[in-house]
Amino acid sequence: MSPRTEKRSSFWRQTREEESSYPGSTSIASSPSTSILTPSRSIDHHHSDDWHGAEGNEWVEIGQGQIYIPSLDDVGRKLKLDCMAYANETGELLMHRSVKTDLCLKGPESMPERSLVRRELGRAGAGAPRFRIVSYNILAEIYATQQQYPHCDFWALSWDYRFHNLLCEILSVSPDIICLQEVQADHYDSHIYPSFSSEGYEGVYKQKTRQSMGLVGKVDGCALFWRRSKFQLVESYSIEFNELAQRQATQVLGLNPRSEEGSHYLNRLCKDNVAQLVVLELQTPGRTGRGGMPSSHYNHHHRDNQPAATQQRPGGPPSLTPANSNNPTSSHSGMQICIANTHLYSNKEHPDVKLWQTWQLLQELESFVLSRSPQPANHTSDISNQLSLPLIICGDFNSTPDTAVYDLLSRRAVHPGHPDVNASDEQNAHVLPDPLSITHSFQLGSVNQAVLGEEPPLTNYTLGFKGTLDYMWYSLGLVEAVGVLKVPEEDTLKKFGEAMPSTQFSSDHIMLVGDYVILGGQDASGGN
Repeated sequence: MSPRTEKRSSFWRQTREEESSYPGSTSIASSPSTSILTPSRSIDHHHSDDWHGAEGNEWVEIGQGQIYIPSLDDVGRKLKLDCMAYANETGELLMHRSVKTDLCLKGPESMPERSLVRRELGRAGAGAPRFRIVSYNILAEIYATQQQYPHCDFWALSWDYRFHNLLCEILSVSPDIICLQEVQADHYDSHIYPSFSSEGYEGVYKQKTRQSMGLVGKVDGCALFWRRSKFQLVESYSIEFNELAQRQATQVLGLNPRSEEGSHYLNRLCKDNVAQLVVLELQTPGRTGRGGMPSSHYNHHHRDNQPAATQQRPGGPPSLTPANSNNPTSSHSGMQICIANTHLYSNKEHPDVKLWQTWQLLQELESFVLSRSPQPANHTSDISNQLSLPLIICGDFNSTPDTAVYDLLSRRAVHPGHPDVNASDEQNAHVLPDPLSITHSFQLGSVNQAVLGEEPPLTNYTLGFKGTLDYMWYSLGLVEAVGVLKVPEEDTLKKFGEAMPSTQFSSDHIMLVGDYVILGGQDASGGN
């Protein structure tokens, strides 16, 4: 602004209270809260003929200056900012602009309290180290569109609004390990890692193998965090299902990728999904490792883009050598644990792809855990007895409990007559092997099934689908599930909208929370 002009600004509040033009927003404004939202959907630019009350008694001045912070008195009313420029010498009004907001709304209430259900711990778990894991599909911004979620207010779909809610929700349960799905690459760098790092967590990220959707960073993936004061990183790997499909096609089936059969096989299975794998070790007093370093010493911008069966260590090249050579996994004594995090293909018309991905993930994990488990002196043919590194698998499996994916995880096999392995179309028959060979050697339990006796009725709640897709699996006999936070009732979800996301729940999935103990070891910190 020129020295010959003077600028003034004033803030105005609408005198009468109105119904919001946003569907569902009045429910927010009906509850007490200290947070105020002022969506600026209605914007007017005009000149000086109606400023300072020319609109009658509709507006009252509430402040002057450059900043105004809305208060509870503003809820249910529109706000207006008037900006004027005057000539210093004559006092003539040279320019005037006004900006109006839509109705000022109260921010979301605190998340509804979820009840913690505990499970009685047997003698084997007495004194064992306890820890809490969160698994959460947080809904990437690239998918959070008004077209996909027309029931949700557009401002409640914005990333900044949702991230604040998501972060508060996750931190409110004080997890020790966090497994996230649908983490957008640019948001991992700009929001997610810095926020969790400042709260005492370290993490790694793996994006899907597809290209970005337009701009750089507009692709989602998986992120895995652990509390620095509780764990240190021993090894970190990623799994690309595209790479596994190519290896299976060429090395196992002997297919030529350029042939019609090979091309068909790869096109069916290459869906860009990924998984993460880390080995964490419980911290001991006075000892630090990679996980205990200050965040400035850790390459948090590291993107684990190595193919399947390779390792990426912070600050180092891909290697099959354990990241911490002073603590080889092969010498673990119940104080290390393997955590896997994945997000399987979502298309409901491709149950064969999801089953294949689950089978391949379990095969990779089996080889990994077996190679890092001390072998007994009397070798047996039962591999399950040799898998002694504790394992927990978290993720969005995009599969309900009646699918072959669930059967494979829970029962170590699939029934040959299951519809998912006997699809009628010819495409499916080419990608799955004989159902009798779709097996694994882990003995896995689901945390909700173990503690509550059943899976929750839903973990995904949208207009088009309501059901359970997310799970947390653990190795029986090596890890014990001792508690879960119950999933909110459907009536609770409906209070804030007909589906998720909503102004209160900022993803279309529900956060899973499980408490565990590692059997056969003592907590290095002497507590939980």
